[in-house]
Amino acid sequence: MLPGSEAFDAASERLITTQGLSGAGIYSHCGLKHVEGLYDFSSIFKVLNVQVGGNIRRYTLDTQGTLFDDKDKNLSNDEYGAFVQVSKDMLNEN
Repeated sequence: MLPGSEAFDAASERLITTQGLSGAGIYSHCGLKHVEGLYDFSSIFKVLNVQVGGNIRRYTLDTQGTLFDDKDKNLSNDEYGAFVQVSKDMLNEN
């Protein structure tokens, strides 16, 4: 797209008149939601130290096409994970 062409002028005008902006710029209402938890089961299992945990994340992009190709698409990413950790004290902690 060359400066002065119809396509350039149309794209320039679209960016300048994007709702919520006073001039050319980037509209951004991107976000991150994150939840994580951990539980220690050591009081239940007297012989072992047991911990269980996990997390969930959701990244969302909302730039209305001013930065990413998300004008007509839902761009989001989900991430999740979990773990179990088991340990045992040995040699009377010496």
